[in-house]
Amino acid sequence: YSFRYYSVVPELFKDYEIKYFYNAPVLTAKKSKALFDYLYIRFLRNTPINNESIKNLRINWENITKNEFLKTYSYLSYTKNKRIEKVLDLIKQIYYAPKNFKRNC
Repeated sequence: YSFRYYSVVPELFKDYEIKYFYNAPVLTAKKSKALFDYLYIRFLRNTPINNESIKNLRINWENITKNEFLKTYSYLSYTKNKRIEKVLDLIKQIYYAPKNFKRNC
């Protein structure tokens, strides 16, 4: 097995809650930040960005409100990564466009 280590730029290290596990502090990301981090790492390299790759993420989008997604989208202001911008734009188009968004936010 091989391991890959990633680091987070200080500007993106936010929106975490401190929880304790056996008296040790553990930083737990809020849902919108966890989603951003997952997508950022998942599409960091040469993973194709298209409808199929987005649908194959196996994310239950019905459990992420429009407001939570907008919070995820807001993290783009802290990075210049065009790939994550393309990913979030595609997710917005597929799942959160007005015609597709049926949940009450």
